Amino acid sequence: MKPRQSLLSLVHDVVEDESLTSSVAPGRRHVITLAPWQLWMASRNPEFAAAVQNADAVTIDGRWLQACLNVAGHRYRLLTGRSLVEWHYSGQGSQRISVVGSSDESLARLSVARPEWLCIGGKFEESFLDARMAEIVGEIRRHGSSLVFVALGSPKQERWGREIADLAEVTVVGIGGSIETVVGLRKTPSGYLQALHLEWLQRTIQDPLRFIPRILQALSVLPILLAEALLARLRIKM
Repeated sequence: MKPRQSLLSLVHDVVEDESLTSSVAPGRRHVITLAPWQLWMASRNPEFAAAVQNADAVTIDGRWLQACLNVAGHRYRLLTGRSLVEWHYSGQGSQRISVVGSSDESLARLSVARPEWLCIGGKFEESFLDARMAEIVGEIRRHGSSLVFVALGSPKQERWGREIADLAEVTVVGIGGSIETVVGLRKTPSGYLQALHLEWLQRTIQDPLRFIPRILQALSVLPILLAEALLARLRIKM
């Protein structure tokens, strides 16, 4: 039987700055935002685990994962999909940007607030069709984008993201539902909740049917992550 791959080994080439300039080479690159729920999925889905392993870089998008990595001796800065989008949305970045996915209403609001961004909506299947992918890549190239946010949720956004990065030769980052928060369709976590590291609580209250299962699944994998972190720490001390 093939030995189980360490989940913490999927954390590699970590990017810690919003400009996405560290740890990854310019050109085509696929960046995955990692939280405990994504690692839970990787523990059960070899295809998704391979997608994470083959990504060009990851960000740490979850305080529980950040804490486990701290135990292992790795102090990475938290960089969530929402903070990435907010940074570029505020005009601090210089890249031309495309957004693939998200809801029609959020893209409509985004088009008004940031008319220079290319918004690509519509239906996205689990497995993309070549004609649909060619259409999207063509739009991105004509727009001249160097950065693409894919807002389709895992694991779909990882499948689409890798292909877009390779074909359009751009940096692609999976951001889940971040656009909806940034444009105001969902409430941004209050400063009080953020100070207490309870942003997940507000998201759960807003969408319990979606987030309660994810929280339970993330909690189920935390003992594994913590055990791996403790073993890594012991190896450092030996």
